[in-house]
Amino acid sequence: MKVIHNNISFFILLLILLIAEFIIYPIGEFPLNDDFAYARSVFVWNETGSFQLGSWPAMTLFSHSLLGLFFVKLFGYSFIVLRFSNMLLCLIVLFVLFNYFKKYQSSNIAAFICGVIFFNPYYVNLFNSFMTDLTFMNFVILGFYFLNEYFKSGKIFQIILFSLFGLLAVLVRQFGIVLFLAFLMVEIIRFLRVREARRVFIAIICAIISLFTLYVFEGILVKQLSNNAAYKGIFFMRAEVPLTGNLVWQILSKALLLLKFAGSFFVLILPLYWDWFRIRLFSSNKLRVALIFIIGTVLFFFLNHQPITGHLVINFGLGVESTIDRLYIGNNTEAGIHNGLYYALMFLFSLGYFFGLLFISVINWKKIILINNSVLFLTIAVLLYFIIIGVAETSFDRYCLFPALLMILALMQLKVTPNKIVLRNCMFVGIIIASYSVFGSKDYFIKARKKDEIAKELILQENITFSQLGVDAEHQLWDGTINDYNWVNWDHFTEKQFIISRGEIDGFKIYKKYPFQKFMPYEMDTLYVLKNTLK
Repeated sequence: MKVIHNNISFFILLLILLIAEFIIYPIGEFPLNDDFAYARSVFVWNETGSFQLGSWPAMTLFSHSLLGLFFVKLFGYSFIVLRFSNMLLCLIVLFVLFNYFKKYQSSNIAAFICGVIFFNPYYVNLFNSFMTDLTFMNFVILGFYFLNEYFKSGKIFQIILFSLFGLLAVLVRQFGIVLFLAFLMVEIIRFLRVREARRVFIAIICAIISLFTLYVFEGILVKQLSNNAAYKGIFFMRAEVPLTGNLVWQILSKALLLLKFAGSFFVLILPLYWDWFRIRLFSSNKLRVALIFIIGTVLFFFLNHQPITGHLVINFGLGVESTIDRLYIGNNTEAGIHNGLYYALMFLFSLGYFFGLLFISVINWKKIILINNSVLFLTIAVLLYFIIIGVAETSFDRYCLFPALLMILALMQLKVTPNKIVLRNCMFVGIIIASYSVFGSKDYFIKARKKDEIAKELILQENITFSQLGVDAEHQLWDGTINDYNWVNWDHFTEKQFIISRGEIDGFKIYKKYPFQKFMPYEMDTLYVLKNTLK
């Protein structure tokens, strides 16, 4: 009872989250997004007793699969169990975040910030899947939590826990290596001030262990994988990086892209600091503020980026992602781009980006470097992450989770004393964003279940195999056995007898229509069964 009393605001938030999940109803034996590939690794590990990466993912994936395997051993294999494993870890880490925020804020503000994080469109949708993004972030957050304690106490036990969770993050994605490199850089900067060699030595040991762990793991992977595997490592099978001006521009453009999407978090958090910001603005260098804001604004409007591929706000909320639809019809893209709700959300998220510019311009960076090791660590980690993302052959909007959450961790060390009007407005906008996130995710499951039902009906009525049916990438790249999958199967849709789609395709005729109710926006939508006229 004492635990509940001391954390009553968090448990109220937990009740709200539970209601949201009842609305979403994340039940169904089908994959979501790319998590069929990660589910397969768990399935093979459970069946054979050995970890296999598979030919789809380009990450380490080990500790994510281990998380899923633990729950599969307890409850049996299913997509529902795998989603549950992700959800439970997220809830544990949200509670850790709540307690971290309480060190610097009131309980109510701490719960509010946790709610802002959870009800963000990126977080809610990933929370209800078995995607790797939140597992990676959960280990990153747990690692930082104990590193923050180490910076305050200097206890070796804290650094051991940081290293443990940091390594778990590395074994989900190679990007986790930035935690150890940022830690080393903080201790080197600190050494230049206080000349304490012991702490630098500890950081060097941690960095060596992390790099060696990744080196050994990648060495094992390359022996296991075929030559056409998609894996790209830091040490093995890495891409050649041309050291040109284009690389610098690529790093900058990807960093800006992620900051744009991170604005979806900041639009509700940064206004809480309005009184602090107003005071800092009057005491800051006006030329520096103007210069940073102008440069950030110019880059925002003139940096070219096509925001469709992998855009969760469109794919989950304004139309379920279908590879066939997106690449060959454009139906999903058009539905998202021409929807007023999309423009409203993008305006809000862009506003968060501009709030971020103002805050960056008034922060006393010299004070951060000299005093706050935790904030310095988070800043360096984000900058290193931008560099690695810029070099890597990948970029999705959901990668904004890393800079967004780490910058929130840094911000929360500054006491929030929100204006009541500002807080009320933030809560109002938060309800709008949360509604979009919840009902958009609900739509995603409605459509996924509908497509699954239609597929089973066609197989039964038309006496065809699943391989003769095109649903979309989520449903057909893995056959649910120990076999590997054809990871470019969606590219051969003309070979299919039937296709389930949201629009018409040349060479196919409409065979059946299946109307259904969607909620975001609230309207009737239709799934089409198309029959191949060329066969």
